[in-house]
Order: sequence, then structure tokens, then C-alpha cells
Amino acid sequence: MHEKLTAVVWDFDGTLVDTRRKNMNVARALVEHFTGRSADEFPALRSLPSYERALHRHRHWRDFYRVELQMGEADIDRTEQSWLEFQLVDDTAAETYAGIDDVLAAFGHLPQGIVSLNVKPNIVRFLDELDLAHHFASVYGAECVQPGLRKPHPDALLRCIEGLTGGAPGFVVYIGDHETDVECAHNANSHFEQAGADLRIVSVGALYAPHIDDEHWQVEPDCKVNAPHEIVSELAQIFAALP
Repeated sequence: MHEKLTAVVWDFDGTLVDTRRKNMNVARALVEHFTGRSADEFPALRSLPSYERALHRHRHWRDFYRVELQMGEADIDRTEQSWLEFQLVDDTAAETYAGIDDVLAAFGHLPQGIVSLNVKPNIVRFLDELDLAHHFASVYGAECVQPGLRKPHPDALLRCIEGLTGGAPGFVVYIGDHETDVECAHNANSHFEQAGADLRIVSVGALYAPHIDDEHWQVEPDCKVNAPHEIVSELAQIFAALP
């Protein structure tokens, strides 16, 4: 791996941990609570494949709730405020994707962090349950930044990188399963370029969760992987081509 690689940052849901069913169950509970309608009335919530495909049709989670679940802005705001509460009372199990432990170990000599649209207490709970917490020096959840500064805005990613590396020159890897993650990395790179910083983010599109459709992504990552074990080898090829 490149000697100037200074840190690795991960998205959480769909990248490190398979939280698809849990998040769907939470969305079902939220829509029933705030609309009074059965979750089964919404095609996007009738099955896990339908939920996943619907999520990836939208660049922002609010668009998912607005379009797929027919919720107004006030109810979406209340949903956002209640997300942590509903996450913590839902007991749906979640597991890491096969091979993630090996990738985390391969990057064990580097500081690692998480930047996610999930909430930090929920992320930390899963990290503890799955014995992953020791890998991560920093975790940024949705509530760690102002609503207008969440992904794809780069604020959380920039703050995470500063905490992990002190802004040292070099390369940082950001791994995520959604176009929003790729766009966030691109926005952070634009920030570094405008600031004249000798720092660049290499983005990895994690496409190993089922039903991800990246065909219509408007922003492309530096590389895409179809299984966690490909992350290290794909990055090695990218860095080998660098001067």
C-alpha cells in the first residue's frame, strides 16, 4: 500500500455492517407512527429487496421518505428527530459483511474512522456488540453535524480526517455503498484543492450489498468492489500507479 496513505474512513450501513433489515423495520415503525397507515401500503416497505432498490433510487434519505413513503416535510423532520429512539428499541440483529474483519485488520496500522448518516449511539452499540470498536478512533454520526452539513456535504468527513491525521499530507481512503458517499468524497477533495492542501481522498464504491444499482450514479468513485476482500487489492492497484 502507498506509504502516504494516512487513514481509512468507512461508511457504516451497507458498507461495514449489514443493517438492511433493521433499517427497514425502523422505517416501517416510523411511517406507521407518523402517518397512521400500515407500512404494507407502501411498496418500498413490503420486502427487503423492494426497500433496498427504493433507497438506491434516491441520492438523499429525505427524498426516500418524501417520494416512496409520501411523507410531508414536517413528518420527515419528526422522523429524523425520532430515528435514534426507534433504532434503539428495535432489536433486529445485524452482522458484518463476510471478509470485513480481514480488511479492518489489513488496515490495522492506520487510524480508521466512520462517517455515517446513522446516529452515533446506534453505531457505537453495534461496534461493541460485534467487537469492532477497537478498530475505530473516530465515529461521526448524523447528529454530529448540523442537518444542512450532512453527507454529501463534506463537513463530517473533513472533521473526521482532521481528527485522524491532523491534516497531514497524503491520501485518505473513504469507503461507502451509496452515491452520497462518493459525492461526499468528491466534495471533500474540492475543499482540499481550493485550500491548497496536499491531501486527497480516494473513494471506493462498496457494491457488495444485494440489489445495489450504481448504473445511474452521476458521480463515480475511484474504484468499485463487489466483495470486501477486493478493497485491499483494488487500492493496491490504484496506489501502484501513483508516482
